[in-house]
Amino acid sequence: MPVTKKPGSSVIAGSINQNGSLLITATHVGLDTTLSQIVKLVEEAQTSKAPIQQFADKISGYFVPFIVGISLLTLFAWILIGFVDFPLVEKYFPGYDQSISKAEAVIRFAFQASITVLCIACPCSLGLATPTAVMVGTGVGAQNGILIKGGEPLEMAHKIQTVVFDKTGTITYGAPKVIQLKILVEGNRMPRSRLLAIVGTAENNSEHPLGAAITKYCKQELGTESLGGCTDFQAVPGCGIRCQVSNTETLLRHHHEDSDDNNQRNSILVQISDSRTRPGSHPLIMDPQPLTLVQTASYVVLIGNREWMRRNGLQIRPDVDETMTEHERRGRTAVLVAVDGLLCAMIAIADTVKPEAELVVHTLQAMGLEVILMTGDNSRTAQAIAAQVGIRKVFAEVLPSHKVAMVEQLQQAGKRVAMVGDGVNDSPALAMADVGIAIGTGTDVAIEAADVVLIRNDLLDVVGSIDLSKKTVERIRINFVHGWVPAAMAFSSVSVVLSSLLLKCYTKPSAELLESRRGSQKRHAASLSDVSVHIGMGELRRSSPRLSLLDRVVNFSRTSINSLQSKHSLNSMALSEPNKHSLLMGEALCEEEFV
Repeated sequence: MPVTKKPGSSVIAGSINQNGSLLITATHVGLDTTLSQIVKLVEEAQTSKAPIQQFADKISGYFVPFIVGISLLTLFAWILIGFVDFPLVEKYFPGYDQSISKAEAVIRFAFQASITVLCIACPCSLGLATPTAVMVGTGVGAQNGILIKGGEPLEMAHKIQTVVFDKTGTITYGAPKVIQLKILVEGNRMPRSRLLAIVGTAENNSEHPLGAAITKYCKQELGTESLGGCTDFQAVPGCGIRCQVSNTETLLRHHHEDSDDNNQRNSILVQISDSRTRPGSHPLIMDPQPLTLVQTASYVVLIGNREWMRRNGLQIRPDVDETMTEHERRGRTAVLVAVDGLLCAMIAIADTVKPEAELVVHTLQAMGLEVILMTGDNSRTAQAIAAQVGIRKVFAEVLPSHKVAMVEQLQQAGKRVAMVGDGVNDSPALAMADVGIAIGTGTDVAIEAADVVLIRNDLLDVVGSIDLSKKTVERIRINFVHGWVPAAMAFSSVSVVLSSLLLKCYTKPSAELLESRRGSQKRHAASLSDVSVHIGMGELRRSSPRLSLLDRVVNFSRTSINSLQSKHSLNSMALSEPNKHSLLMGEALCEEEFV
């Protein structure tokens, strides 16, 4: 189907323009183009040797001397038989000529029998069993949007026992967006358009992804790319921002000018001469003073989480707090907006989960694989996302080094691990995993470090890559059988090639097929208590629901003590950065991931 492109979009060489004309800038040429890299990957994969080929080579290393020995044994056996019982040789030697001596006839027949054994038992089909299947398998994978960098990952994928997913950009789209703006005051006190102008201007100076999402939303709602002015900008990590916003009225007039009457606009811009008109001035010349007064109107803006509002002396109503809690339970980020000391709005921001994520997780679990979510995001959001897609084990607030260490720990436990990610921070773990799977829309570093690249940014291809690996290895084993059948030795090479070519009939599992296999077993919404959350490389965050009564009392006591300590130290911490480990007890100073 056609893919819509707009200014700034990337275009791969070989794409076909449907209609109209395009002006395209070449950012990569020659061997650096995407198409050339894909071709290179496929060529390298098709000529690489899978580990199972080493098994075939090892067998051939023993098999060839064995066959040569059998051939020599046949030679000497028939020479001995010929001299002892020549009529037997005469009976089975169709080209026997009476003109040659008996000794020559025996030796010629012995050599013929020896060479026949050598030719029939030739293990050439064993050498073709693996490379032909790998060549066809990697080619079929490329046709289905799965680039496999060689025979080793193609074979290893079917041995995977644990699949580790990154969250942002893998399970989710990685692009947070505003999903709700709830105004907490009456419209006449803070009109929605004015609030959007103020909030968009304030967050325009923030480098945080959530701030960028808010600014983008405000610009879209106002239909403009220009915003007001922002001064005295202050960002407190883990809490929020504080700044002074001005020059928003011009932006608001631009927003409403299509609906305003020309006379109304003229009444703002034009003043008739009055007693304040300077001598000699024209009565239709605009007096800039009212406009200047409007433009210089400024607002003190606070945007952040609950703690940020409390630090600045603002109270949060119970209904607002309840709404924020509900958003957070769903893995969203809820921030508050205060203008000139008045709590005006609550903004909910979310990184949307990919629609196929839940089906992929269910399918992998049905295949007997363990599925883990590993992310640098806060534990609350990670837990909610995991519950939404059906993952039961989560590692949150992990560094890139933690991801590598976790993959290594799983490998040391005897598990074959696949890592699925897209970012630079996932690259070390992708390289460490037995099979690294990179999303094609991810960073170049991640794609370079991975063994498998999913071009179509579709998580269903994770299932497809494992399924293709199983089908290819199964075909290689069938090829070995063809190579060992004595009755088919003369036809073994042809049969092995034809067997490998049957992989061309492979079709990648579709969402409809996986749903039909799933049948009526629809997943019920998982409870957050079913998800075990680890903080970094530490111990479990959430205790098992099967704890004894004594253990529950001990845990409750520890939680209460830590909660009291957190509250006691709150006043002394002022604007210092909150302790990340305070998230363990749910009484963190700055609860959201908003910076």
